[in-house]
Amino acid sequence: MEREAASGAVRHCRLEHAPGAIRAYLSGCEPGTAVAVEATGNWYWIVEEIEQAGLQPLLVHPRKAKLMMGLINKTDRLDAHGLNRLQRNGTLPVVWIPPGELRDLRELTRTRLVLTRQRTRLKNRITATLSKYGVPPSAASDAYAKGARAELEQRLSALPEQAQWASRLLLGQLQLLAEQMQQVEKRLGELVRTTPAMQWLQSLPGIGVILAATIALEIGDIARFPSAEHLASYSGTTPRVHASGGKVRYGRLRPDVNRYLKWAFVEAAALGSFSAAARRLGKTQSTVSTAIAHLEADLGVSLFDRSGRYPRLTEAGRQVLGHAQEILAADARLQQLSVRLSAPVEPRLTVVFSDVYQLDPEQRILQRFAEAFPEIELEWLDAEGEDVLELVGSGRAGLGLLPRQERYPDGLVARPLAHHSELSVYVARGHPLASAGRRAAAQLARHPPVARHLGERDRHLVRRRRFHL
Repeated sequence: MEREAASGAVRHCRLEHAPGAIRAYLSGCEPGTAVAVEATGNWYWIVEEIEQAGLQPLLVHPRKAKLMMGLINKTDRLDAHGLNRLQRNGTLPVVWIPPGELRDLRELTRTRLVLTRQRTRLKNRITATLSKYGVPPSAASDAYAKGARAELEQRLSALPEQAQWASRLLLGQLQLLAEQMQQVEKRLGELVRTTPAMQWLQSLPGIGVILAATIALEIGDIARFPSAEHLASYSGTTPRVHASGGKVRYGRLRPDVNRYLKWAFVEAAALGSFSAAARRLGKTQSTVSTAIAHLEADLGVSLFDRSGRYPRLTEAGRQVLGHAQEILAADARLQQLSVRLSAPVEPRLTVVFSDVYQLDPEQRILQRFAEAFPEIELEWLDAEGEDVLELVGSGRAGLGLLPRQERYPDGLVARPLAHHSELSVYVARGHPLASAGRRAAAQLARHPPVARHLGERDRHLVRRRRFHL
């Protein structure tokens, strides 16, 4: 590290590469002092140390800084001196530092990408083993899908003993990866808030929930890019350009870019192709292309612009797409109606919830119910625990939700349901829990609850505390 004192003298020192050492060294600096940090693989904690010391971290682009310093040799001392010189003359090439919360959320989408690549490597390994021993390829569009699992087992049975054992071992890892990816996607849905920008991204062809979350988290604040060209360059989707003497040559894409954002855009472009649509439909690309060509001939318009690498919807294609989506939605509603008419479905459903659960009637569960069963009238009731059983037992309600009971009345069928709720616990002012903070369920269990109705004159005796169980 190189540090310039108030007198203008430059001091060099080597710090221990451990949390706390950098913060302690910088504690004597004036608050707000700029500190240059090279964007190495472990800059997260170094930036946090600088911020905790009350200083301003400047994350430096290592490749640009090396070119600007013009050094032939490379040592830590020369690099520190070069960064200090660039910082003093105002030419330090800095990059954007995402907030700590955004850096943490990025780990979810980036971990999913790592799991996806591991899944691809495992599939390629199993496929190569089957091909090595002359096992015929699968007739399914996805040989590792759930519907093709029986066929895959038969193909693995044709391998020699040790090759079969090793391939089944890889297949087990493949199943574990699938479960872990589902956990990541579930956590993404719980933690990543769907912003208007993500909704706009999902309106583009080939971009779903995962790609929208990846693009939004990797871009961060879109206002930091002065133009669309700068965003394209940051994303690594622009080739290198070499122009001289009136001749222009375009090279390969640059490697020193945000590779996660680059992957997301490339994946979205691939999903917007005819071949991707064919894979999702379980058809061949020629079948999809022929069907689209026949539709264009019947309508007398061009639905796609095929001049580029990937087909793009024309203005006529966008209009036809809107009508096609309406037709598909109407067909889905007709199918649902036909199922209900052919089966004994009640026109009205009454659901009673225990007042223990603090549920909002406007929750998404009601919206999903209305979308799935628009012809069924839903009645929502709230009642105390024992009253829930009584309403269901008497036939007033068809379904009840309440905390688990030790015994249920005869004639009622009970099923466990996973649910997370926030409960408000009330204790007297002199109770040991009144002055406590958050308590776990095991700690609350030491104090037997006493519940009774409180009149207005009794409310001043009670102090409200909310515990997350």
